Amino acid sequence: MGFKMTIEVDVDNNPDAVGECLRSAFFDEKVINRHAEGHEEYREVGCYETFDWNDGVIPFPPTPVLVQSGEPDLMWTRAKLRRLIFGQIECRYVWDGDGTLAFHLPDGRWLVNTDCKKSYGWALVDSEEEIW
Repeated sequence: MGFKMTIEVDVDNNPDAVGECLRSAFFDEKVINRHAEGHEEYREVGCYETFDWNDGVIPFPPTPVLVQSGEPDLMWTRAKLRRLIFGQIECRYVWDGDGTLAFHLPDGRWLVNTDCKKSYGWALVDSEEEIW
């Protein structure tokens, strides 16, 4: 049985914690139980196959990715939460062989993981162009 709690985490000092918190708010992360095979439980994260929106997420139409490498066909999949948490935050992801997951924060910056199969490596950037 779970419980709810509120904590404050500074995105500047701990972007990995904030990124994973936001991932959990937007996505239905499936827990895989492999005890029978001698493994522990783990979350499926990062691959497009795991990107199922939670209830309460409102998808938007896709938009082109601003890529300076000249790949104009990449499209962001986009959504926002039905209820506000931490102010309005938009979630975007794109799969181009590696997954990029990005959250547009209320202060205008982006919290980005360019290899979102991992739960670490989140970074803050000032603009969408800096994601790439």
